[in-house]
Amino acid sequence: MKKRLLTFVLLAGISFAVHPLYAADQTTESKVPVAHKEQKDVHRTLWGTKKSPYVRKVLITLEEKKAPYKLEGILPEKLLKATNQKIPEVFLKISPFGKIPAYQEINMTDHKEFSITESSVIMNYLNETIEETPLRPNDPKGNARVSWFMTYGNDVVAPLTYKILFEKVIKPNFLKEKTDTALVDNILKEELPVVLDFLEKTLADNRAWIADTKNFSLADITIASHLITLSTTGLNLDETIGEKRPNLLQYMRKILNRPSVKKALG
Repeated sequence: MKKRLLTFVLLAGISFAVHPLYAADQTTESKVPVAHKEQKDVHRTLWGTKKSPYVRKVLITLEEKKAPYKLEGILPEKLLKATNQKIPEVFLKISPFGKIPAYQEINMTDHKEFSITESSVIMNYLNETIEETPLRPNDPKGNARVSWFMTYGNDVVAPLTYKILFEKVIKPNFLKEKTDTALVDNILKEELPVVLDFLEKTLADNRAWIADTKNFSLADITIASHLITLSTTGLNLDETIGEKRPNLLQYMRKILNRPSVKKALG
């Protein structure tokens, strides 16, 4: 039973592997840098639910980029099956493994379609193809730090916050199973504080953003999105972080006040 539930969690929202891109048309394009290609007249659709931290990452990215888009509300395939809901064929075409978020764009000039999954891949793609508000620095060292903190957020922070989401939200509301309160308590008391302490120490040098970049970046979106998951489980984010971590508290409050984050959470 536990093995089945763990598999369910992984398929329902957590994704660490990068799958090949899915494109409806893969004809060879001119050697013009992607970031400089015309991005007007592009119809963008994001598939997923705002409750997912991975969908949240892409939503904030789109809002930062001021890119028009449509959010097509849907749960992951595994969760749709678990709740006896129909799985749209168009969704599986865009997301062959039934995972969220799934991103699709249609160039309204030549009507070519492009689809892709995996939140970090989508975020990087959007940053490269939409010139508005760059979310990665140009210098190699700064760019590397952004990549490192994105990986830390997805590989270290997310497994803890998502376990809490699974136990407190998914199990009782979708699987009709009891929350493992002992597991949640252990994460909150033993495992999560280690992560929060590291982030507090990182921010203690008065850097503005987590990757020590001049501007808000994809690293900030990643870290914040996974920490915001705590509040979606009914926990008070300020109390969970705690007053003994003033730098992290200030950092999260600053991010939560960004218009892009407010719109993504709204």
